[in-house]
Amino acid sequence: MKLIEKYFPEISGLQRERFAALYDLYADWNAKINVVSRKDFDQLYLRHVLHSLAIAKVCTFGDGARILDVGCGGGFPSVPLAILFPGAHFTAADSIRKKITVVEGVAASLGLENLTPRCVRVETLKERFDYVVSRAVTAMPEFVKWVWPLIERGERGSLPNGILYLKGGDLAEELALTGRGFLRDQKGGLHAEKIDASGVVAMVAARGVPAPRCRRGAFPARMAAAQPGGAFAAFSVSFHPPALPCGRNLPGAICRDGR
Repeated sequence: MKLIEKYFPEISGLQRERFAALYDLYADWNAKINVVSRKDFDQLYLRHVLHSLAIAKVCTFGDGARILDVGCGGGFPSVPLAILFPGAHFTAADSIRKKITVVEGVAASLGLENLTPRCVRVETLKERFDYVVSRAVTAMPEFVKWVWPLIERGERGSLPNGILYLKGGDLAEELALTGRGFLRDQKGGLHAEKIDASGVVAMVAARGVPAPRCRRGAFPARMAAAQPGGAFAAFSVSFHPPALPCGRNLPGAICRDGR
């Protein structure tokens, strides 16, 4: 809990209670259904809870925003994000029933009315969402193909609607294969404190922004208005979040801007 309070000191008393309850809840469920590796369960807050909350340092979800967590497993990143953003609504989707059972149990125990667990394959979903979040469930080209049609154009948070994806490593090849423009921004990013230090990868693809206008640090995401003649081009998110001890996989944003 000290890690959460260190990086999110503004959380309310109820949010503190809910975050504090996560350890015992997951310990109980994990004894019955293994959704968190037992060898690093003691690092639950660092490797799972805080790692999930790294998304909040890249994008703040507005009230009423609809967020889909694809391949949520035991509820990461959707459960920590639902605690942090009570005004947004989260759908936690996974095709494995036992994992959704865990998410249902955790959400019920916490009283998270803004989280809906669903046992479903994301490719079959018909609903529309403002943002899609996930933790490295597959290669980026495949993931974008799954979820891009589900994303409503607009801006229901501090970034235009789109994808916020937690994945580490060199993503240059994967990003190129998506067929969309991206720009990676490694400055001032999220990194581990003596644990697998790495920079944040802020990946953004905005619809309708012509390539000549797009360059590193040119303008913030919210200023990328749709313009004639543009398809997909990359631009840099000007916001650089403070450091977090998140470890392995770090967040990227792929924004679908429909203004």
